[in-house]
Amino acid sequence: MSRELRARIQQSFRTHSDFDAFLIDYFPAFAKRIGSAVDLVERVNLFLKLLDQDQMAYAARLLNLDRHGQQRLFFDEDGRWDRIERACRQQLVRMHDGSANEKPLLRRRHAERLGPFLEARYQQGGRQIQYAVALAPATLNAQWLHLVHDVMAERGLLSGSVRPCEVLLLGAGPRDPERKLAKQLGLRLRSLDDFENLIDFRAHVQRQTEKLSRDKHYPPSLYVPQRIQVSEGASFRFDRTTDQALETVREWLQDLSRPHFVMLLGDFGVGKTFLLRELTRTLGQQGKPPWPLFLELRQLEKANALRPLLASYLAQPEHSETIPVTDVEALLTMLSLGRVVLFFDGFDELALRVSYQRATQHLETLLQSVASPGTLAKVVVTSRTQHFLSLGDLEKGVSAARKTVLADRLNSVAISIGRLLPFEETQIQTFLLHRLGSEEAAAARMDLIRDIKDLLGLSHNPRMLSFIAELPESDLRQAKEREGTITAAKLYELLVQRWLHFEVMRADEKVPEPGLTYEQRMAAVTTIAIHLWGQTERGVALDALGSAVQGFLHDHECAQHQLGSGTLLKSDDAGRFSFLHASVLEWFVARAAQPEVVEGRFDLLGRHDLSPLMAEFVWGLAGKEPAAAWSDRVLLALDEDLGDRAGVLKHNALTLLKRLDRTAPERQNLAGQDLRGRDFLVVVEGD
Repeated sequence: MSRELRARIQQSFRTHSDFDAFLIDYFPAFAKRIGSAVDLVERVNLFLKLLDQDQMAYAARLLNLDRHGQQRLFFDEDGRWDRIERACRQQLVRMHDGSANEKPLLRRRHAERLGPFLEARYQQGGRQIQYAVALAPATLNAQWLHLVHDVMAERGLLSGSVRPCEVLLLGAGPRDPERKLAKQLGLRLRSLDDFENLIDFRAHVQRQTEKLSRDKHYPPSLYVPQRIQVSEGASFRFDRTTDQALETVREWLQDLSRPHFVMLLGDFGVGKTFLLRELTRTLGQQGKPPWPLFLELRQLEKANALRPLLASYLAQPEHSETIPVTDVEALLTMLSLGRVVLFFDGFDELALRVSYQRATQHLETLLQSVASPGTLAKVVVTSRTQHFLSLGDLEKGVSAARKTVLADRLNSVAISIGRLLPFEETQIQTFLLHRLGSEEAAAARMDLIRDIKDLLGLSHNPRMLSFIAELPESDLRQAKEREGTITAAKLYELLVQRWLHFEVMRADEKVPEPGLTYEQRMAAVTTIAIHLWGQTERGVALDALGSAVQGFLHDHECAQHQLGSGTLLKSDDAGRFSFLHASVLEWFVARAAQPEVVEGRFDLLGRHDLSPLMAEFVWGLAGKEPAAAWSDRVLLALDEDLGDRAGVLKHNALTLLKRLDRTAPERQNLAGQDLRGRDFLVVVEGD
């Protein structure tokens, strides 16, 4: 056993002082007898000669080393000392004078009556400062505090007011009498949570919580519990659905036994940002760790690693008053200890001016936080679904959707995935109740939404619902009765304008250089609508668009990204654009057709049949009289004058007149037209 013990000692102790500390802690009588030995080898030889068999076995058990070179029996098994040591190391790095020749020291120690503690030593201002860190028992009393003082004084670890020895409490902080006694004894008594707070985020989180509570775009009073599909792990098998998204994510974050990466997916406008803000706000209201930090990724620098990303966050001017130090290493340590939770909003907007090809690099940046061995980090990220599941496949159901290349990157971390779902009618009613303040007003508004064709379909998108709820009731009633100046077309125009102006404002607030203007967004979306109108394909790629649109898109870095995230379009993993709702597509085509209706031309409306809703849009935008005059002109024209689109044009003219409650002209030229399936009720008035 002597040879094996010698090998263990050589592995454990590299210096005289390390071995001497071991002897003082566990064999104090031997420490006095061999203290005059010249070098480490001689010390070890004398030590082994003095040991009997029982003492040798005891020393071997003490030196049963773990993977960190520390004795396994030295501390308890729940990892709390690992956490304390990690926090101590970070504090030493911050306090130690970098110009000093000696490195800071952190050593695990033991006292027979006290148990385990840490010895720390660093250089500051040309002198050596040392202190100790002990963990208080569940029942703390004055006798134990005096014991700590005596042990530390005996070991020469009391530095007085320069740096008092730390005594840490599990759970709540100390009571005033105990704190006062500890101070008199040269000790600092505080909670483990407080000790691990290498950066004091209390003021910052308080201001952040107040700011989120006052946010006019996401007022907490309007938040509605959201439905979410849940996948545990990166399988993307969403085998559970709950209507309590916020509580589900909070349960994931409360698991203190492991790191956790939470990915919140959803289409645009479905409420990802609102959920993330509510999570941050409610967690911040607790006023204790873990401290929530809300980061809008599009605001930060184009960082390709976690350290510069967090450095950019800490260095933001608005944080200078509430974050006392911009210490990235301290923040990373607190993250790994589970003392902070990072909430990243908008993964796909980490750098708004770059292409989708950067997405993989951005994702790796975020995954770094939970990938380190032994970390307890918690990170929550929002993203569009199409970055991780094929949008085309999603139309067949989430279970049939294929994972993208980005989704495969998630296999290496502990992850939970939530996919937010559109509002159901009960959620729409709840939102209206929150917005309007009474059940009667909410019920009346819900009836109006149902009575205006396809408006209920748009209301399932929470952001669009918020715009609809802001419309005056009188406007909705006019659109319902098809009277006055507000038609269904004008109603959609107001909603489209609000949406696009909101997105332009949001983009301009987040990036220094201008992105796509309102006019450019309108032009691009109109071009896509015209291309897709009447087609069986649901999406279109950029190279299929008109040259003018391609021109200004290519002139703006990441303009495709803005088009797919800042309009009423959505884009899939292949870069194909499609519409939030079919009625929105039809409105854009009707808007494009408005000049030719007014001018009496027959181009766009000769391509495909009008639906009843699109006919409403056409006359609502062009006006009743111009729409009626255009219809009469088409119906009175000869086929050879209209060309090969005569049949479509005359069907559309009849559809328009029906929606206008107008009579078709008595003389119509329908000769040679395929009249099967056509509706001619408008031409038999008086029969």
